[in-house]
Parts: sequence; C-alpha cells; structure tokens
Amino acid sequence: MKLRHALLFMTLLGHMNVGAAPQGTLPPYRRMDYGPALFWTLQVAPGNIAQKGLAIRLDDGPGGVSKGRAWMVYDHNTMRVAAATSGEFVDWKGIAFDGSHGAHTSLSGERHFVNLVGPGWASPEGKWDDARVVDDFVNLMDLAPTCMEIGGVKIPDGVSGRSLVPQLTSTKSGQIDPIRDYIVTGRERHVGAAREGNLPYPMRAIHTKNFVFVRNFAPDRWPMGAP
Repeated sequence: MKLRHALLFMTLLGHMNVGAAPQGTLPPYRRMDYGPALFWTLQVAPGNIAQKGLAIRLDDGPGGVSKGRAWMVYDHNTMRVAAATSGEFVDWKGIAFDGSHGAHTSLSGERHFVNLVGPGWASPEGKWDDARVVDDFVNLMDLAPTCMEIGGVKIPDGVSGRSLVPQLTSTKSGQIDPIRDYIVTGRERHVGAAREGNLPYPMRAIHTKNFVFVRNFAPDRWPMGAP
C-alpha cells in the first residue's frame, strides 16, 4: 500500500455524506449493531477473497460498523491489508445475512485501493518465502496481543490470547512453545432466521496434534438452520 493512497483515503473521510435507508425498512441483519468491526469472509474484488476478513469502521458515529462511511479491511489469513473502501458497506449476500448460498459477501462501496492475495509481511531481508513449518496451535484471540506487542502497546490484563511474536520471529521449525500443544474452539449460530427463538447450534471442541474431540450440546438441531 502506497503512503499517498492512504493519506488520500483518510482525507476523503471528511468530505462524504452518505444517505441511509430508514431503519424500519431494513431486514434484521442490517439493523443489527455489530460493534466497530465485522469478522467475516469478504470478497474485496472479483476473485480476491479475504478468507478471514476483518472490516473495521474508520469514522465516528453510532450504529456500529455497518452504519459507517469508511472502512479498512484486513485479512487474518494472510496478515495483509486487503482493501480500503467508502460509501456503502457490503452487499449483505451470504447464508448468515440474506440466506443465499454459493456467494461471498462483497464490498459495495468505492475501493480506494485493493491489495492482491498474498502474504502481508516479509523477512528483515525483504524476502517473502518462509521455509519453516511451525506446529504451535494458535487462536484468533492471539492476534490482538500480537498486534499490540508489535506496535509497542502494553497488553492489558485479562486478555485471553497470547502474542505470536515468538512464533513469528523464531528461526526454528516444529514446536516453538511447548504449552501450545492444543486449542479449544467453539461454534454458535445466533441468526434470527435460523431457528425459532434465535436458538444457536452450540458446539465446543478441543484439538491436539492427533485428535479432535467435539461436543455437540444440541444435536437435534439442524446445523445451518431449521428447514
């Protein structure tokens, strides 16, 4: 990403006036306040998918990320800045929103820059290749403390994740941190149209090198929603 593109994009924030449809006419998934960011698979351009996308609202105002007028999109899968956009947010396509299948939720606004799919980091020598294979188990919660440590910010007490800087900076392969030999994951599906009463599909799992144990707390419910 070139610096002049970023500066131009931030300047545009003060010169936009984007209208919005009345709240009462919007479906529930568009009225929802998702907070300042949306973590979702996002198509930033045709064929350019942020598989673990994180859209962050840049402008101030109520209503959360979907009510903004400018966003930066990151891809946790490649650790890249995927795109910057303004105007409209997304097209709300996909199983979790309008119920459509076979489509990625796509950015709808003006794209001020888009980076190609690829790694968003390089070695100190400027090389992009990494021949290491690290076996440590990691979690999405680890990304926040990782970014804080890299940015020189003190990690607050109570943060559940742990920084991945030791894994990123180590020159070794294999198990870097001996206590990172398992991971706990969970799944819910709190979509209003999925089941009567907004019931979830609660699952928890523990992953190790050789095994995955999954506990389904409501196996009688349909995973993707009641028929």
